[in-house]
Amino acid sequence: MSLSVKARWLGIGAAALLLAIGGGSVIGSIILIDEGGDIGSIAVVTSGGASQQLTRLPGGIFAGIARMEGQLGIRCRGGGEQRRGYITPHMSEWSKIPADGVCGAVRADGVNDA
Repeated sequence: MSLSVKARWLGIGAAALLLAIGGGSVIGSIILIDEGGDIGSIAVVTSGGASQQLTRLPGGIFAGIARMEGQLGIRCRGGGEQRRGYITPHMSEWSKIPADGVCGAVRADGVNDA
């Protein structure tokens, strides 16, 4: 098993532990897998500007339990930023972000081409 695969499984295990500690419920859970390794951080951002940062785990996994409603604020390692989707505390979001997905659509000057 390669290091990357081991790191991914370690991250999945850590995400499961985080969810168990957060009340044992998957309601409102957010697990996003960055397949390209281009994302620096992800947060739930409200229309008023408040934010809840997701925890970065090994293997490019971001996880958390939503405590507020808002869009996903995604910051790329290259400096670009994008807001996508909508998160609520009562719905779960588990998905993969493809390598050419979010950060592939953001130019070097931070403007979203998508």
